[in-house]
Amino acid sequence: MPLEILLTPTPSTFDGNQGIIALPIESAIDVSCFDELDICLQAWGEDVGAFVVTLLTGMSNRSEVWLPIATFRPPAGQTSSTLVSCVRNPLRLLRFEARVSNKQTGSIFIDGLARRRRSSDFLPSDLPSLAWWLRADSVTEVCNGYPIETWRDSGPRGNDFRQSEAFRKPQFVREALNGGPSVKFDGIDDFMASTVGDFLTDFTFVGLFRQYSGVANSYERLVDKSYINGFWLGREGSASNSWGGGVQEASFPYGEFGFFADGLPEVIVLRRQGNTITLLRGSTLLKTRTVSAAETDDSLYRLAVAYLASLYAYGAVEVFESMTYSSALSDFSLGLANDYLRLKWSLA
Repeated sequence: MPLEILLTPTPSTFDGNQGIIALPIESAIDVSCFDELDICLQAWGEDVGAFVVTLLTGMSNRSEVWLPIATFRPPAGQTSSTLVSCVRNPLRLLRFEARVSNKQTGSIFIDGLARRRRSSDFLPSDLPSLAWWLRADSVTEVCNGYPIETWRDSGPRGNDFRQSEAFRKPQFVREALNGGPSVKFDGIDDFMASTVGDFLTDFTFVGLFRQYSGVANSYERLVDKSYINGFWLGREGSASNSWGGGVQEASFPYGEFGFFADGLPEVIVLRRQGNTITLLRGSTLLKTRTVSAAETDDSLYRLAVAYLASLYAYGAVEVFESMTYSSALSDFSLGLANDYLRLKWSLA
């Protein structure tokens, strides 16, 4: 299912005998896959004075009824105009109409984009370059309170996370967050590892988790793919309510950190684009910093553990859902992923 559609019909040229210029109905754009849109439009004129552009929606190319849903015009003395508008529940097609004063000649151009604003049927797999996607609600073969050996990847690659040693297996909790389940790591010796690793340049991690122990264990981890040659997310030292992550940093400060409340569910995002990392709490930007742009090694992804010099650091974390992309997601795509998690898990 597409996330955005270009709204770029051909220009409308008119002479002085016309008052309304309707773009050809054949150029109407199918938006039936959307339930809510952000419409971003720009219109400008050449050799034309005042004009008004109307966005209409209809059911079919043969429809005699087209409903206006947005109108915009340039400010006085200008020849261009920009519209940003939310359109809810449009009919199947969108098209444009331009109205100009009589006895004018010229052309009107319209350029724009329709983006899905929020949709109950959005899934993280709608976005490209999904490396893995773990959902606690995909665990169906394990009873409440029992250990998990395999956490199936819900993405297209089948990059399952596994733990074969009985004492290291995390626990499945049937009702952990607003009626939804979690995979719970004990912070002592539990962890899971992916089937395969990846060489990464740009990447994005998005996770919904909760640190539940009430104790700020030093350097506890949410995910780790070699902090020296890859990336990681976890606690800042032994500081309470301070979580973050880093990329290929073997020395202080190891990463960027921000406020994430211990004991509460939090959405954490780490993105590298080129030589810049971005840390977000949900959709709120916390930190950015310049880092290495070098490709990571292909270490496995590990949940709730890191090997730091001569010791292991484990995480007392519940993981509700998490995903990694082998690309730097746009702010728009991150907004979709964040909305998906908040709607699904009934977060405030």
